[in-house]
Amino acid sequence: MSQLPITRVLIVGGGIGGLATAIALGKLGIKTEIAEVKQDWQVYGVGIFQPPNALRALNELNVAKRCLEEGYSFEGMAYCDAEGNRFAEPESPKIAGYPGLNVISRKNSMIFFLKRHCLTTRQCEWGQQLNLSTI
Repeated sequence: MSQLPITRVLIVGGGIGGLATAIALGKLGIKTEIAEVKQDWQVYGVGIFQPPNALRALNELNVAKRCLEEGYSFEGMAYCDAEGNRFAEPESPKIAGYPGLNVISRKNSMIFFLKRHCLTTRQCEWGQQLNLSTI
């Protein structure tokens, strides 16, 4: 049984995962369409922690540099109690060429950038509800 080449993919959800998938598939020459139920672009949460392995993956999507420019990088972190006493300092993994951790605002940086990158290179449909019986 021969397999047909994949030339088009429908991605359900326009969050980080959906947008990153669209970028990665686009690099392979696969056309994508993103269906996102929300009419407007709203982001929950205040930020994203990006460890070195995430930055390495984002580099494959050509967005790591922008994440580093827009975010705040540091080599590690410490957990403190209400009085400022440190009680834990977890070791950050090390990958050559990347900081121990990068923190970036979801709304103003990473998702906005991924969305903009997707919209300039792919077909994205916002405010779409899918009827699974017609797919």
